[in-house]
Amino acid sequence: MKSAVNFCVGICVCLVPGLSLAEQWVYFGDGFQSTSGYVGAKASYDRRDTGNVNEQLSHDATSSSITGRVIHRNNWQGFIYRPWITSTMLTTELQADYNQYDAQEGGNQSLLAGLLSTTVNLYPNSDYPTSFTFNQNVKQSTRSDSSEDSVLSNTLFSINNRYQPENETYSTQALYTFNITDESEDSRNYVQNALDFTFMDAFEWANYRVTARLNNENRRYLDLDNEHNDASLQFQQFWFLNESDSASLFADVTHENDIETEGIHTSERDYERAQITATSFIRSAMNDRLTYSFNGFVNKTENATNDLDAVEQSSTSLSAGSIYDYSDQIRFTASLDGFTTDNDNEKTESASALVSLNYQDKRSLSETVQLSWFAHDSVSFVRGDETSSINSVQFGDGFTKILSLYDTDLSVSLDQTINHEFSLLDADGDLLDEWKITNDLAFDWSANNGAVNSIVHLLFSDSRHLTLDKRQFQQVYLSLQRNQILGNADNWGGNFVYEWNKTVGELGEQESNMNASGILWYRNIELWNVEGMRFTSTLTLPLNNLLPDDELRNDELTSWENELDYRIGFLELRLHNVNTENSYYVAFEVKRNFDF
Repeated sequence: MKSAVNFCVGICVCLVPGLSLAEQWVYFGDGFQSTSGYVGAKASYDRRDTGNVNEQLSHDATSSSITGRVIHRNNWQGFIYRPWITSTMLTTELQADYNQYDAQEGGNQSLLAGLLSTTVNLYPNSDYPTSFTFNQNVKQSTRSDSSEDSVLSNTLFSINNRYQPENETYSTQALYTFNITDESEDSRNYVQNALDFTFMDAFEWANYRVTARLNNENRRYLDLDNEHNDASLQFQQFWFLNESDSASLFADVTHENDIETEGIHTSERDYERAQITATSFIRSAMNDRLTYSFNGFVNKTENATNDLDAVEQSSTSLSAGSIYDYSDQIRFTASLDGFTTDNDNEKTESASALVSLNYQDKRSLSETVQLSWFAHDSVSFVRGDETSSINSVQFGDGFTKILSLYDTDLSVSLDQTINHEFSLLDADGDLLDEWKITNDLAFDWSANNGAVNSIVHLLFSDSRHLTLDKRQFQQVYLSLQRNQILGNADNWGGNFVYEWNKTVGELGEQESNMNASGILWYRNIELWNVEGMRFTSTLTLPLNNLLPDDELRNDELTSWENELDYRIGFLELRLHNVNTENSYYVAFEVKRNFDF
């Protein structure tokens, strides 16, 4: 490699009069090349039993395969220092895969893939660095059961220019992208040309960005051709008024055009969109516990096809609100919203208001007893095509007791929540007066002594309406988890989950379901104290079969999966086994990796 470098430098010295080695301006890297991959073989046996109890059918299958992969990489880099600056990186990669997936019948599949990638940077240390990137990927796949090879080709070329004047806050960036993908197997073709231009500027209290984009895409699949064009202009502005106040503005104008051709049929669609979004959060100068928020959104779209007339849609929404934290326990909120829509000359208007009060607190009566309580009241008013006024009151309390159990802590908590919704009239013109109560009883226990970690969680939940509404919901949930370290290299654990739910609908219809499952696992990263030998065993138990209701049982099967792999140097051995109630699978694989 050094001789090649000296030869190239000598050529440059001969071609440029007056240039000596002391004034060298062409530099070449040492380069890097490597070859890696593997060769291996795999044999497997698969047995599956089908049918019912009286008539069992067995299907046996054996297979063996020979696999191999070779990857050759080569990297080269260099740069020119005078009279202008450029740096270049060139990477080539060649990959060959071979998989004789049925050694008995001789079926095989091979893959040959090549990659060429290069990047050229012009004036990298100047105010206007420009980079040229070129990537070429080619993959050829061959199967013995196919008469034609599959070839996939992808070419990506991009030019990226950034202008950042020294001692200036603004900058520009222009990016051109050309992308083409061709696949011979199903006659797919994709071509893209895209141009993006961005202008950015930043101040001490604000920054903004303007982005323009032109994009053209052509897709072809068999007899179907699709051409897509879009153009967009975006504006983003952020204001940072102080540590707590901020505002933002976003505007977007987009035009899209799609033309789809299949045979003699052609369809065309035009889509236009314009939207503006503004948000702000401002803290009161008189009271730092008071915050104001303002939001606005305007959107207009037009969608037209060659078969239908253009459909215009527009919407506008305005919102103003405030949050007042009277204390750490009390918060007031208020908001006023307005919304209008125009869907092809069909207009709707609505306005809503919301006022709410939230209070929550807790107190420890002792080291093991804690009380908590909360109250929430909100009043909402909606006026439009349908007018309604709803007052929602929610309050509740909680009790938590810590018990000592076998030198560990058991937490018992009881929470109760009551909801009351009422109004003069609801949207249907009927009186609204609903009460609902929810009770939750939870037990939580955990123990951790370093080597053993155990967690138990048990929850009983009941929610029901106290008026004529018959809706109810009950739940029982149990979760058991355990993880124990046995030695320096192995551990075992498992978890068990049981869940029971009962739902009562508005008409009194009932629906119940139960689910139970468990997993036990064992892991050893250094089996029999042999470095590089790992063993994993996982037992999955669908415990639904133990549930008393036969209708809740499903077809899930118990499975036991074991995997033993041993790596010594570049040699890799793997034994994999999966057992279920009606199937048996075992496979052995050996690989020899290489890297030079």
